[in-house]
Amino acid sequence: EGDQYRVEGTIKSDALAADGIRLQGLDVTGKGSGQGKTYDINGRAVAALLTAGDFQLNNVQLVGGVMGTGSDFRWVGELRAAAERSYGTTIMGLILQDARAEMKDGVLTASSARFIAQSLSTSSARANGLTASDLRIRSENDVTTGSIAQLKAGKVTASGARINGVTANDINIDSRGPVTSVVVRQVQVGATSAAGAEIGSINIAGARLSIRDGRIEGSTADINAGTVTLADGRAENVKLARPVFVVEPSGRYRASADLSLGGGVLGQMEMGQANARLVATNTEIQLNDFKADIFRGSASGDARIAIARGGTSRIAATFDGVEIAGPFTAFAGAAVPLAGQASGTVDLAFPGTSFDQATGTLTTQVTSDTANLEPGRIPLSGVVSVRANRGLF
Repeated sequence: EGDQYRVEGTIKSDALAADGIRLQGLDVTGKGSGQGKTYDINGRAVAALLTAGDFQLNNVQLVGGVMGTGSDFRWVGELRAAAERSYGTTIMGLILQDARAEMKDGVLTASSARFIAQSLSTSSARANGLTASDLRIRSENDVTTGSIAQLKAGKVTASGARINGVTANDINIDSRGPVTSVVVRQVQVGATSAAGAEIGSINIAGARLSIRDGRIEGSTADINAGTVTLADGRAENVKLARPVFVVEPSGRYRASADLSLGGGVLGQMEMGQANARLVATNTEIQLNDFKADIFRGSASGDARIAIARGGTSRIAATFDGVEIAGPFTAFAGAAVPLAGQASGTVDLAFPGTSFDQATGTLTTQVTSDTANLEPGRIPLSGVVSVRANRGLF
């Protein structure tokens, strides 16, 4: 009647494309009314596939109402998708509740009170049970900004590590052209198990990420891990200063930090203070330029521990003033009545973590203070040079 109209029915299409957005298997059911360019329609839309650039949604379902005038519109409702894929990341079982989207004068704004997903996965990591609150997005002229009040993940697994819960608070996102920056005000990491070590909950006072072509570069505030429980001991007052990391689209990563230990126990061996430049990758853990107080003496050097199959580990170090009874007691599991201080060098290589297959050399000079020898102790002195070949000395 005149320029007023009412619509009700179903639209089906095998494929649609407009402004870089493509839809496949579209099925729309709705009803509404309008006048001229103004319309108000409620209904349900289902698409087998929605793609926009690197962004992809599978089995999308939109329920709600859309109102608009010409190219401007406002939609309120709920969005569900079986899977979302973008930049090497897949999100399964995606739900946006109390969602809103508005296009006005070329500016797109969107929000959702609550985000739920069954899982998020990359080539090397997986997180289950994701929830987020108060999502907000604004996009204009190839610049997109967004914020999330809180993001939670349940169990997280990555490269053999297991994390029992992660919570990130006050997340801000800024995407300009090919670069996306993410700033997180606070991160809480639950109990973590990795490479035989157990770490309690950790609070991190902020993190920054930069994403370009699927490559992630990031840094966090200093991390105080406290006590780390090992398979045969513990490390106390563990701290990581100036942590930085890079994650490639393939899943390969490199993380580095200045590591410091306040002490601890390893087997029968008491550890003193230690520090090193830590580097961790998919294939090895490096302790570069390490310095440690050990057996009432000191040691320094470089260590590389292979964690990938087929890798070679190496320890090259010097030691000074080490009480020789300490290492023998640690290996024997009982007190050894020897006296003397050892200084020297060690250079050993071995497959993976199989130290009993070591190849290399150990050279040391042992001296004893016989004037102050404790009763029952056996003094040792002299020069010892040992060569190892696949565990045989």
